[in-house]
Amino acid sequence: MLRTFAMLAGVTACAAVLAPRLLEGMDKPAVSAARLTDDGDDASNTQSTVTLRASRNNHYFTEAVLNGLSVPFMVDTGASTIALSYEEGRRLGVIRPGDRWDVQMRTANGIARGKRVTLDSVRVGGIVVRNVSATVSEEGALSGNLLGMSFLSQLGRFEIRNGLLVMEQ
Repeated sequence: MLRTFAMLAGVTACAAVLAPRLLEGMDKPAVSAARLTDDGDDASNTQSTVTLRASRNNHYFTEAVLNGLSVPFMVDTGASTIALSYEEGRRLGVIRPGDRWDVQMRTANGIARGKRVTLDSVRVGGIVVRNVSATVSEEGALSGNLLGMSFLSQLGRFEIRNGLLVMEQ
């Protein structure tokens, strides 16, 4: 299990190193969100859909609300968890000076360290996922944030087709 986690952390770290390059030429996110409800009063029958349009460089960008604060993201299906920069982790209050870096990640630039955290909630449009695992990178290791599979895998479905990423809860 530790070996699998280390491999997934390595994939996340590689994506983290590449993210700044991918963010060049980023368009403003094109987001469409629809909240559909049936006629019943039961809140569990509520369905939310968010559609993102690919940027010029064929990546998907969005704003998410983490623990009540807005955070910019690049969606990365190759990242095993949400990956946050050190600065974002500090702003969100999920790390503090002196915290122990408990994850080692192999990246294109060498070994990076990170800290595993749990986010109370992650909201994209009308989609809300609670208790989501994330990794905060050590200072200087990541300049952007990646919305990875720890969020995406908890959706009812997500699909990429014809330049659109459709997420549905």
